[in-house]
Amino acid sequence: MDRRVKKTKKAIRDAFFFLAKTNDINKIKVSEISQIADINRKTFYLHYVDIYSLLEEIEEEFILQADLLKSHLDLRRLKTDNKMFIRLLFDKLESAMVDLEPIINTGIYASIMRRAKQHFKLLLIEDYKKMGGENIDLLSLIFTFYASGVIDSFQEWYQKRDLINKDEYINTVAVLLSEGSEIINMWVNK
Repeated sequence: MDRRVKKTKKAIRDAFFFLAKTNDINKIKVSEISQIADINRKTFYLHYVDIYSLLEEIEEEFILQADLLKSHLDLRRLKTDNKMFIRLLFDKLESAMVDLEPIINTGIYASIMRRAKQHFKLLLIEDYKKMGGENIDLLSLIFTFYASGVIDSFQEWYQKRDLINKDEYINTVAVLLSEGSEIINMWVNK
């Protein structure tokens, strides 16, 4: 991507985040973003159809972080070798959170996290299907539990990261997932 385009998109995003801290997304106007980003409205529309397309791009970039981990996800190893996957996941989430920091207490952030949980769940289901798994209905509930637990606990750790050692946290999550993986292995080996 051209350096000028990157700079303009960053200015638009920063302006959007600034406004999102105190405004509902439905009340943010392109003219306000343009004014804060020090661009004209036409420049905004060169990059985005509307504010929702900007938000969609932000969400997609966050979700892309999870897709980068697909090759490391293997439910068969979840019981014995999940620490590496958890570390990779949390490293990716942590670096992505830096960009989301300005909107962490907004509805936009909550929407992105809901989408992240759903995406993580779909990755788990996809891996389960690769192993020949068929009972998706029950496993869907279990994977919802896994995805929500991992993402929600990560969010809480991120807010308390100065108080809780990352390695200790990762080890704890790895043990929890390892113990819970017995249920998944039971279904996989049926």
